[in-house]
Amino acid sequence: HQLAVRPRMRGIRASDYQLRPAPDGVGSLSRGSAAQGGAPSGGGPGSVVSTTAQLGLQASWEVDVFGKNAAKRDAAQERLMASQAQWHDARVVVAAEVASQYYSLRSCEKQLAVTARDAQSRAETSRLTALATQAGFGAPAVAALARASAAEGASRLTQQRAQCAVIVTHHECGQRAGSGDRPAARCVQRSA
Repeated sequence: HQLAVRPRMRGIRASDYQLRPAPDGVGSLSRGSAAQGGAPSGGGPGSVVSTTAQLGLQASWEVDVFGKNAAKRDAAQERLMASQAQWHDARVVVAAEVASQYYSLRSCEKQLAVTARDAQSRAETSRLTALATQAGFGAPAVAALARASAAEGASRLTQQRAQCAVIVTHHECGQRAGSGDRPAARCVQRSA
């Protein structure tokens, strides 16, 4: 923000100076000798050494009849305000992105917990069905269906863990990219 605003501030100051009087100073100092009363010049006896100093101050001011300088100042002011608005917009975008990633991760973690409980329930159902089949209270096809359901639950749990890992990796890689640090190997591999 500071880097974008500083040039704009200098532009405003420069255009303000064009609307003000411009002071200018002049100075001179001279030293010489003059002959007095018929004596030859050259600094000998009878000559007078004199020092003359002049100092002057001038102020010039261009009358801004058509408003060119005022328009430059106003344009510089508007560029500064636009720069500040862009900085504010960037802050809002970053905050929205952080909030979005935060809620995506929290939602994924909640879904992961539900999927883990489902996988655990299916595994327990498969275990109990296998015991019932071994005892002769159930058909082998029912036990096979229960095993397939348990495998599906485990597969869903693995998929959900991977999805949460992608969100975390995306967040970490985004932070590294913004900070100028070298990206982790997994950040480079995921983008390739």
